[in-house]
Amino acid sequence: MVDKNQKTKLNHSSKTLSFLIRILSKITSPITRKVQATLKQHYIEAINEDPKDSDALNNLGVLNYEFGNYKQSLKDLTKAITLNSQYHHLIHFFCSAIYSYIGHIYFLQEKYVEAISQYEQAFFQDHENAEAILALKKLARKLSNYQLSPAVKKKDSSPDFKLNFSNFSNSKYYKNIPLDFDFGQISNLRYKNLFSVLSRDDQEIENIFYKLDYLYQKKYFTEVIKLSNEALENHNEASIYYYIACSFYHLNQYKLAEEYFAKYILKNKGDNQSLYDYSICLIANHDYRKAARNLKKIQQDNENYEFVIFALGLCEFFQKKYNAALDHFLQARSIAIKKHDLYHANASTQFYNRAYVFFLQRKYELAVSDLTKSLDLQKDNQDALLLRAKIYIQKKNKSDAIIDLDKILEINPENEEASYLLEQVLH
Repeated sequence: MVDKNQKTKLNHSSKTLSFLIRILSKITSPITRKVQATLKQHYIEAINEDPKDSDALNNLGVLNYEFGNYKQSLKDLTKAITLNSQYHHLIHFFCSAIYSYIGHIYFLQEKYVEAISQYEQAFFQDHENAEAILALKKLARKLSNYQLSPAVKKKDSSPDFKLNFSNFSNSKYYKNIPLDFDFGQISNLRYKNLFSVLSRDDQEIENIFYKLDYLYQKKYFTEVIKLSNEALENHNEASIYYYIACSFYHLNQYKLAEEYFAKYILKNKGDNQSLYDYSICLIANHDYRKAARNLKKIQQDNENYEFVIFALGLCEFFQKKYNAALDHFLQARSIAIKKHDLYHANASTQFYNRAYVFFLQRKYELAVSDLTKSLDLQKDNQDALLLRAKIYIQKKNKSDAIIDLDKILEINPENEEASYLLEQVLH
């Protein structure tokens, strides 16, 4: 399974490998084809291990169109784009949470101008951030020289909702931040931790896990707990405890969730994902010191894991160690923003790759649509600008082609192909 801690590295490699695969495709030797076939098998294995590996899906899609299998290529690339858009939403949600807590610290320190800046950023990242909305409205009433933006003004605040700086479990909006932001994580867990179970050719336990997975995905948490307890009567499988723990957590029954996370960890020592989830549960139960100890253990394997850094900030925040909390929140924000920027570059490449397949199939409208999305994500994507210009030329839309070619030459005056095409269009 792809380690989510390595997401930044994978985002970068996806773009690089897409480029290298295209270079290889221009060398039609048997050796090159063998390399491509080896790469293809590697990506298939990566996807079998983690069906949510969008980078492997992207690169497999590129290889498939180089092999001429456009139908499968489009399927792979579309799935990669869909998965990345989900990741994009979660990163925005996470950044919004960080900005909110930084805003809380400034609010408590009576640094209201700084607090407003952070809350506005939190709202920009997630327009449904109830804590940011409420805080901004409260500050507007407090400060005569601060005016709410129209977007914030039209948002309703729940009359029974109050800002709560005392503990994490009372935070109505952010108490469900953890569990690695991934409601599908248990599906991935099955491919990793349950492989030995499913390989035993035990149809009964296999059916149980597929039912549990389905119920969990549908957020039927009470049903998950019921089925899990029934399964434990005959099957002492560690991963059943994990389903129960996650379900209790989402039902806000943190003490019971903590109990089952502890049981799972006892059987799966060294599983940082479950140790992280357990730590978040401890924070919800106000055991901040124990949570921090666990989080620091995870940091020994990856000191730049932004979720862990943010959680350490929460431990300090709720112990009123605001300066230490602020340091952690700022560090987590910095890493998250970098990942967000890398996401844009990666997603831009994926839209370009799909557009290229549409282009080869002469589906020009679909290609232009994807190229425009690619450029929305990364305005200086020269490949996307060049391919869109070529389509415009082919469709005799000279004015738009000139705009795209001019942009390329603004970015890179040495781009010979853009210069040649522009000269042809102008004459």
